[in-house]
Amino acid sequence: MDTTRDMDKTDRHLSRAPVLIIDDYEDHPPDLLRLGGQRDTSPARSDVSGFSTLYNAAEKELELDAPRGRRSRQPSFSSNASQGEEDGADSSTLFPVPLTRGGILPPPRSRTPTPSDEPSRPSIPPEFIRPHQFGTIFFNPPLHTPPMPKGMHLAVRKAITSHNSESLIHLLCRHPPVVIHQMIPEFRALYKEAPAQAVNSTLGGMEKKLKRLIVGCAMGTLAYSIKCLRDAFSGFTVNKDILIELLAGATLDDIRALKANYILVTNRSLDADLTRKLMGGPFLQLCYALINVERRSAFHETNAETDAGTIYHARKKLFGTDRDMLFDILVNSTDAQLRKLCGTYNQYYRATIEKVIESEFHGYYNTTKALLALVSAARDRIAHVAGMLNEALESNDTSKLIRLVVLYRESEICRKVKIAYQKKYDTTLAQAIAEKTSGNFKDALLACIGEG
Repeated sequence: MDTTRDMDKTDRHLSRAPVLIIDDYEDHPPDLLRLGGQRDTSPARSDVSGFSTLYNAAEKELELDAPRGRRSRQPSFSSNASQGEEDGADSSTLFPVPLTRGGILPPPRSRTPTPSDEPSRPSIPPEFIRPHQFGTIFFNPPLHTPPMPKGMHLAVRKAITSHNSESLIHLLCRHPPVVIHQMIPEFRALYKEAPAQAVNSTLGGMEKKLKRLIVGCAMGTLAYSIKCLRDAFSGFTVNKDILIELLAGATLDDIRALKANYILVTNRSLDADLTRKLMGGPFLQLCYALINVERRSAFHETNAETDAGTIYHARKKLFGTDRDMLFDILVNSTDAQLRKLCGTYNQYYRATIEKVIESEFHGYYNTTKALLALVSAARDRIAHVAGMLNEALESNDTSKLIRLVVLYRESEICRKVKIAYQKKYDTTLAQAIAEKTSGNFKDALLACIGEG
C-alpha cells in the first residue's frame, strides 16, 4: 500500500483517538497523575475494550485483599461510594476525575458518603495506584489548551501548494500537537486528504529529512507513533531501535493506547506483528512482557531486599526460569518499586542494576539496550529522553532525532526536557542542535522545541 494512503488511513482512524491528560509532574508525585479521555466506540475487541475501561474508575475505590508475594491477584473495584469513606481513601485522590473537553463531560459527583462505625482499613500507598504514569506523552494539557489560529488550515494548504518551506515550518513545526490535532479535521473536510498526505505527495523535491520532520509534525502524536511502529515492521529486518524507544521507556497508558489504535489502523494486533517479525528470542520475550499491560498494571506487593537477592542469585544461571524471573522483576515493578530495588541492590551488593544487566546479557545487544532504557526511564523519564536526544545528536542519527523531537515536542514536556538536557550536559538543547544540523532542517528542529 502506498505511503500517502497509509498516512491518511492512520489519521482517519485516530481522529477520535483517546486523549490522555496529565498534570505538571513537578507539582505532584510521579505516580499520582490525572488522566482523562473519551471512550473508544470501535467494534468490540479485547485490546480496544480494555483500553476504554481505563477511564471508568474515576470514582471507585481499590479494594486490596491479596496475599503477600509478587504475584497477587488482580485488584477488584467497588462502586460503593460510602465504602471508600470506610477505607479511609478518598476516591478523588485514588482516581482523580478526568478533565476533558470537546463536549465530553466529567462523571457526576458522587453523593456524600454516610459515616460508618466500622474501623477503617489502611489506604493503599500512592505509588501503587497509577504505576508507570510519570511522563505520559499521549495527552492534552488540561488547563491551557491553545486554540487553533483562525484559517490555519487554509494557510497550510497555501504553503504546501506554493512549496513554501519557511511557512510550513512556522505553521506545522512551531505549533504544538494539540493545535495540529484541531487543524487536521478542518483540513481533511475541505481538501479530502490529511495534511501529512498532502505534504508527502506534493513536496517531492524537498530535502528528505526536512520532509520527514514536517510530515511528522503534520500528524497527531499518537498517529505518528503508529506510523513509526509500522515503519519498524516494514523493512526486511525489524527496526528494534523504534520498538525500544516506543515500548521500553513508555508508560502503561501510552502502551495501552498504542496497542488499541494499532489494531484500528492495521487490523492486526501488535502482539501478532511482533511474533511474525521477531520470530523468537529474548528480545521478543521482553517485548511481550512490556506490552502485557494487564499484568503490569495489576497490584504487586514487593520486597526490595527479596527481589535484590533473587536477581543476585539469578546471575549464576540466566536460562529458562531464571531469565523469566529477572524479566518479571524488572518489567512488572512500578517506577517507585524499581527505584527502590536499584538502591537496595547497590547497597547490599555494591553494584548497580545497570552493570548487572550489561554483564549478564552480554551478547544480547538489543535486549540489554531495552532493559537499560526501562531502568533509566524508571529513574527519571524526562532525563531519559534528554539522554536519547544527546545520543541521536552525537551519533548523527537523523531518523532517531526526528522521531524524538516529534514525539516530545509538546510545550510542557519539551520545556522540562530542555531543562534536564542543560543540567546533564552543561549546554542547551538548542545549541546542541544548532551545532549538529544546518539549513531549514535546523530551523525546523529549533521551531519544534520552541527555539529560534
